[in-house]
Amino acid sequence: MKNLNIATMQMVEIVGAMSRRTRVLLLDEPTSALTERETAKLFAALRQLKQEGITIIYISHKLDEIMAIADRLTVLKDGKVAGALDIADATKEKIVRLMVGRELSALYPEKDGGRQTRC
Repeated sequence: MKNLNIATMQMVEIVGAMSRRTRVLLLDEPTSALTERETAKLFAALRQLKQEGITIIYISHKLDEIMAIADRLTVLKDGKVAGALDIADATKEKIVRLMVGRELSALYPEKDGGRQTRC
């Protein structure tokens, strides 16, 4: 294992979990050290596992990844559930609103005559 790259190590871990007939797979920021190509391979493996009925809990701050592979998402803020959405109903704006607790426009108001207005 010590000679394997990070992506291969992760795949070996997933295969190992599957050999133990795991029904739930928990991944915490699994793509943080992966290339785009490695991420694509991981996502292909996750989609296959999903088809086999494996529950995957995928923790990430990367909204594009969540939108690409999730069926449902739950946002945690300060250790509490801020909200949950089916991915079909989710937009990046809705997710960010749950993450920050308010509309993004309230954080970054539009500029007025070259000066930024404050809320």
